Amino acid sequence: MSLIEVSGDMLCSYCFKPSSAQITLKRCSRCYRVSYCSSECQTKDWDHRHKRFCPRFQEVNKYDFEVVGESCVTLAELLEHQEKRREILKSTKQNQHEPCEECSRTIFKNEVVCEVCYKTPYQARPIKPFESCPKCRLVRYCSDDCKSKLSTVHSQNACNVIALFHATERTEIDYFLGRKRKDGLMMPSLKKRVKYVPMASYTDWEHYNRELSREFKGTPDTSIIFDYIARDIQAHSPQAIVGLRQLSTQSRSFCCTVIAGLEKTIPRILTYTSLEIHVVGASHIELGLRGMTEDILHHCPALKKLHVRFIGPEALPTDLGSTYNRACTDCQAIGGSRICSSHPELYHDYMQKNPKHKPDLIVCLNSGHSDIGYFLSWTPTLVKILDLDVPAIFTEYSWEEADYETRRLRGMGARFVLELEENRWRGVIPIFNRGVQMNHGRVLYSSQVWYAVNGRT
Repeated sequence: MSLIEVSGDMLCSYCFKPSSAQITLKRCSRCYRVSYCSSECQTKDWDHRHKRFCPRFQEVNKYDFEVVGESCVTLAELLEHQEKRREILKSTKQNQHEPCEECSRTIFKNEVVCEVCYKTPYQARPIKPFESCPKCRLVRYCSDDCKSKLSTVHSQNACNVIALFHATERTEIDYFLGRKRKDGLMMPSLKKRVKYVPMASYTDWEHYNRELSREFKGTPDTSIIFDYIARDIQAHSPQAIVGLRQLSTQSRSFCCTVIAGLEKTIPRILTYTSLEIHVVGASHIELGLRGMTEDILHHCPALKKLHVRFIGPEALPTDLGSTYNRACTDCQAIGGSRICSSHPELYHDYMQKNPKHKPDLIVCLNSGHSDIGYFLSWTPTLVKILDLDVPAIFTEYSWEEADYETRRLRGMGARFVLELEENRWRGVIPIFNRGVQMNHGRVLYSSQVWYAVNGRT
């Protein structure tokens, strides 16, 4: 669930039409957590989903009013209350999967909160919606007093970032509704490169996209493509073209990080004609980007055969199977192949069963193996990665997470071939997390920092 969905007053909770001058949304009169553009949508959503959420939401609202009360709270207290709200919301019935642990976590991570005093709208009676920052529309305040203090916690720069984030989220919803595709916007390169161009030669995303357009003459400018898509999906945001560019770049971050990682860790990558890459700890996020692996095949002129294995407990099997050639027709015409296979098991278990599937590169994106909750499950996998004695790149959301990981790996005797540094090819869509805000005070991005190891010292 996105910030826009969780806000409860920015779009219809069933058809996702946004609030506008033409569409007046009406809140659910029982929980006040969702809104609808019509009684028809409200009836459909009740049968579809809301009848399971509404009673639980009412219990959460009761907790906010009776336990938290109308007083302001600190950020630390807010995070504690959010944990309690998650426990109240998630279903305890064995035969009822919603509300689940994951959606409970997402809802309260993105819930409406006064940016100044950290109140929620549900601490007072009657329940009244909070006002929004007129520019970004996602940051809220609960009173005139908090409005007067908003600029002290909501800078112009932060507002610009959040406004872009809002446009991107709204455009992503419109793209899903218009194209009926869950895997999001992906625009892999159309042709294989004749000459290898090192990723290190590009200064940033803008430079990369500009040079790519120049290289493939005859290909329509991306602005023209995005304008067509925006009109085709009937995008609601006036910044839809910018939003589409953000979504496209976000999906490209995966393959560009991998290509740059190959350059950093395999000096002779230019000579490789076949390549096997293992994406370890893969989830639906990485699997949803498998279409972008075409860029890896296209970027390396000598490369003919690419096999990307997505390995991890959440790596559900793909609909086309593990041997389907996904390479473009031009690549297939010259004997090229691109295989993407999924293996839903822990990496060390997989490699024990399949020792011949030794990779050329291991990729662990935003693994979070520093988290105490994942520490034990990741330990045998890290041991196996080091035992394989092949390059392995790791990315993380923050310097703090990655620093802890590198210290842990050094303690295991890992040999570093790339020290911890900023990843030029990180994601571009910000991730808002109040827990991180309390500890580090900044916005995060996927694969923001990275490092690489190769066996042991």
